[in-house]
Amino acid sequence: QSQAIAKQQNIPLNRPKWIRLSPYTDSSLYAPFRTWHQRFTVLNLRHELSMKGQKLPRFAFQQTPRFPLTFLRELMGAGDNSLELRLKWEKFSPQRKMEIWPELMIKTLQTKTGKTLKVIAGTYAQEPFPPPYALSDCLNYVISFFLGGRPGPRAPNLIRRVHNSVFGLLQIGPKDYLHISQHSTFLLLSHADPFLLKKLYKIMTDLGHPLHQNTLMNFAYRFAKVGETDIVLEILQKLKFYGSDFNSPKMLSLCSKVLDRSVRGPDTAYSDSDIFERMLGWGMQPNIITYNVLIKNSVDIGHHRTAWQIHDMMTESGIEPDTYTYSILLNDSKHRMDSEAIEAVMEIVRGKGLMSAHIVTDVLDTIFLLYRQKAKDHDQPSEPHAAFYHMLKVYMETFRIEPLARIIPWISDILPNVQRLETPPIPKDELEQPPMQTQALMISAFLYGLRDAWAVKQFYNHFRLLMSTSDPAIADFLETTHIWNSILLALGKFPDTLGDCTAILGDMLAPSTVGKDPLASQIEPESSLIGGTFKAQSKVEGSENDIEISKSQQESRRPHIPPKPDVRTWSILLKIFMNQHQTRAAAKVFTMMQEKGIEPNFVTWTSLVNGYARLQDTKNTVDVISRMERSGLEVD
Repeated sequence: QSQAIAKQQNIPLNRPKWIRLSPYTDSSLYAPFRTWHQRFTVLNLRHELSMKGQKLPRFAFQQTPRFPLTFLRELMGAGDNSLELRLKWEKFSPQRKMEIWPELMIKTLQTKTGKTLKVIAGTYAQEPFPPPYALSDCLNYVISFFLGGRPGPRAPNLIRRVHNSVFGLLQIGPKDYLHISQHSTFLLLSHADPFLLKKLYKIMTDLGHPLHQNTLMNFAYRFAKVGETDIVLEILQKLKFYGSDFNSPKMLSLCSKVLDRSVRGPDTAYSDSDIFERMLGWGMQPNIITYNVLIKNSVDIGHHRTAWQIHDMMTESGIEPDTYTYSILLNDSKHRMDSEAIEAVMEIVRGKGLMSAHIVTDVLDTIFLLYRQKAKDHDQPSEPHAAFYHMLKVYMETFRIEPLARIIPWISDILPNVQRLETPPIPKDELEQPPMQTQALMISAFLYGLRDAWAVKQFYNHFRLLMSTSDPAIADFLETTHIWNSILLALGKFPDTLGDCTAILGDMLAPSTVGKDPLASQIEPESSLIGGTFKAQSKVEGSENDIEISKSQQESRRPHIPPKPDVRTWSILLKIFMNQHQTRAAAKVFTMMQEKGIEPNFVTWTSLVNGYARLQDTKNTVDVISRMERSGLEVD
C-alpha cells in the first residue's frame, strides 16, 4: 500500500528503516510520532533533490495548531545555548516533550538546519528520549546537509564541530540507542583528519555501533592513507571474521594500499613480509598490482635483488608482469647506473612486446642518462649526437617521427645515419603519436649533442619562428619551461653566450618584446646572436609536414606566448653566470627572481654558495650560507 501511495504521489522509495519493537518508554508517549515518517520523508526528499540541484516539489507540511510558530522559534532561539534549551526542556512534562519534539525538529530542519545539532543536544539529555529512529533521521539529515552534496573540502572548524557534536550525541542516552546510517558514517570518515578519524572509529567500536563491511573497508582505506597500519590490520582481521572475500577487486585494492611502504607509518610493528603473510593467511591471492607494490617497496629500500626475486615469484605463479613492473625495475637500474640490469630489462621488454609509450620514454631517458654518465666518467664528451642517434632509433620503433621533425628539422640529415643501423621498417599506421614528455626528452638529447653555440642559437631561432606563427606542433610545450631550460643549459656550456641567455629569459618575461631583451640593461649581457632571420625549410622525406611556414600562415596566426620563467629557469641562468665568474650579474639574477615572486630553492642557493667558494670569496660564501639558513634551508 505504501509503495502504491508513493508511486501515485511521485515520491521515490527510501531504503527500509529498522525500528525497535519494544521501545524504551511507554509507547503511548510516541503517539505524536505516528506521522513522523511521512513528514520526514517529504522533507528529506526535498533536501536530496536540492543537493543534486534539481527542481523541488511542493508538499504541504502538517502543522499542529497547539504550537504556534513563535513558540517553536523561541525554542530554536534557545538552541543557540544548549544549556538554556535544556533548562527550558526540563520544565515540560514527558507527554508535552513528545508532543513538541517532532514539531520542533521538523521546523528546525526545514528553516534553521544549522541549529539542528544544538537543538538535539538540548532536548536529548533526559528521559523520555525521542524515538531512536527520529533522532537518527535528524542526525543523518544534518550530517548530509553539512558534509554531503557538493564535492571539495569543508572548513576545518565546521568539520570539527559536526564530528564533536556527533561524538557527544552517540554517547548520550541508553547504550545502543542512537545509530547513524552507514552513509553518514562514510561522510564523517571521508572528511575527518587523522585525529578525528581515530576518535570516530574508537567511539563507534567501543559503543558497538553497527558497521557494514563496506564501511569498515572505507575506514581501513582512510587509515592506510594516513599510515595507521596497525589499525588497518585490526580492521582486516574483523573483515575476515565477518567472511569478507579478500579477492574482490575492492579488497585487493585495499590490501595493495596497506602493503605500499610510501604511505605506511614509521611506528608500525609489521614488515612487508609480515603483512603479506597475514593477507595470504586471510585468503588473498596476489594480483599484478600486489606484486608491483612489493617490487616497488623493495627498490625503494635498495633491495634490488629482492625485487627481481618477487618478479620471478610472480611469473612462476602465472601472473605476467606488465609495463609498470618493468618501468619500476628499469628506473631502479637507472638510479643505480647498472648498465647490465638496464640492458636485461630492455631485452625482456622488447622480447615481450611491451614497448608502450610510458616504458619507451623510460628507456629513452635511460639511454640518455647512460651516455651522459659515460661522458662524465671519461671526462670527455661522447661523439656528437651519439646519444640522440641511439635514442632516435628506439623512438622510431614506437612513435611517428613527423611531430618531432617539425621541431627539429635537421632530423632529415640525421635519419640516414639511424637507418644504417638496419632498423626494420614499421608501418606508419602502427606508430603512436608521441607524448609531449617524450618529445621534450628527445629535444633535450638533441641540444645536449650540439657542439657549438651557433647550432644552439640556430635551433632557438627556429623554435622562435614556430612560436611566432603559433605552430600547433609546439602548443603542448607552452605549459612548461622544459624546452627553454634545455636551451639555456645547452647555451650555458659555451663562453660568450651570456647575452644570448638573458635574451631567452627576456623573451619569456616579455613576449611582446621578443628580440628586445628587457634584462639587457639590468644584467649587462654581451652581444647576442639570437633574433636573426634564420628560417628552417627542411622536411622529413616522405612526410606531409613541411617545415616551411608560408607568409600567409604567419600573418593569420597570433604568436604563442611562452611560459614565465620558473625557479628552475632562474636557477639555471644564475648558475651559468657563476660558472663564468660573473658574480655581480648572478647576484642581480637572484634579486630579480625574488622581485618576480619566485622563491629560491635549495639548488638556487647552493649554486651561489658553490660559485663563491670556487672563487675563494670567503666573505660572500659565508654571507650566502647565513642567508640560506635564515630562509629555513639547511646547508649540507
